[in-house]
Amino acid sequence: MNRRITAQDGAGLVVLEEAIQTDAAINNGNSGGPLIDLYGRVVGVNSATSNAGQLIGFALPGNAAKRDLEQVIKIGKITRPFLGIRYLIIDEDLIAKNQLSVDHGVLIYRGAEPSDLAVIPGSPADKAGLQENDIILELNGALINQEHSLSSLISHYLPGDTVTLKIVRRAQEQEMQVTLEEYKTTE
Repeated sequence: MNRRITAQDGAGLVVLEEAIQTDAAINNGNSGGPLIDLYGRVVGVNSATSNAGQLIGFALPGNAAKRDLEQVIKIGKITRPFLGIRYLIIDEDLIAKNQLSVDHGVLIYRGAEPSDLAVIPGSPADKAGLQENDIILELNGALINQEHSLSSLISHYLPGDTVTLKIVRRAQEQEMQVTLEEYKTTE
């Protein structure tokens, strides 16, 4: 349960959050079929297989599929919420390297390339006032850590939802309201 994997699809790499690992065979072309438990209940939607591991498959949790189905019924498409930051998950190495005063959360940071901005201009994060080197500790009271990633917590919300982030900026904790927007590809 709650596996985070990177899978290849026709368009490139896709990260699956909160995936269910199964040893049920998922043959090519069977993605999208149900993963059922011993009682015949649908618990997930088969989504990926591992080429490295024999008979290892991954399914999206049933609750995520239900949320997507409700969106299709309501608005005719599946949308994903978007915050608009680049970040690192805080771990022991990051704490030591940057002398951080917290042991969980994510550090908003700029990438190596000039185009790898910490906060995307015009994004919900930018509109809310998030800045490079802010540390996001919680989303709506849920602790952000290795087991509960920021992206998986955000995935439980819809574009247009307003969430409360607890952040640390210059050693001071504060709360910020952010209204998530729809993630749009640049294609």
